[in-house]
Amino acid sequence: MSAWLVSDDSWLFSLCVALMVATVIIADDAARRRPANATGD
Repeated sequence: MSAWLVSDDSWLFSLCVALMVATVIIADDAARRRPANATGD
């Protein structure tokens, strides 16, 4: 099943998207963990 996934660069695009999503989630989580006076909210 993974043979056709590696046959083209679609897996690389999916990996890049997954990394960007993970980065946004981690950054958002880090921002939420900050004290309220740090974000001004």
